[in-house]
Amino acid sequence: TLCSRLPGSLDIVVGSAMNRCRVTLVCAAAAVATASQPSNEQQQAACCVMHDKCQWLSPAVTIPEDCKAGHVFPALNATFKVAQAEYPDTDSNHYSLVMEGSEAQPFDCSCFDHGAWFCSDPTDRRKELTCPGAVQLVSTPAAKIAPSQEQQQAACCVMHD
Repeated sequence: TLCSRLPGSLDIVVGSAMNRCRVTLVCAAAAVATASQPSNEQQQAACCVMHDKCQWLSPAVTIPEDCKAGHVFPALNATFKVAQAEYPDTDSNHYSLVMEGSEAQPFDCSCFDHGAWFCSDPTDRRKELTCPGAVQLVSTPAAKIAPSQEQQQAACCVMHD
């Protein structure tokens, strides 16, 4: 034979009976699988969604639906799902995320408190994830916000009555 049959290939024989030529088309299965994996940018965008919506969670608080296993959300032209969610304490939340069509290849999104709410970059866990427009959902404690004049008067009236 002119060439051996390769896995994922298709042999096509062309020409006349006297002058035959075999062409082997190889399907790049690995390239197709790689194309369905989330890009680094998509992984980072999905983790930024978790960073922005799911902060300081623990078993002691009500967990928002957006932060629970099974939640589906869009990020950077793809659909992602929270495959697993762990919030052992307010200082450490961990998510395993999958992109639709690439469920066999989950990636981690680990978030933590270090003076503010951060997540590790899912493409390089040694680095901090930088999210455009990152917001912290937990409001500043009331002790740091001075009440307005009207609030002070209203509180005084409640105490008086």
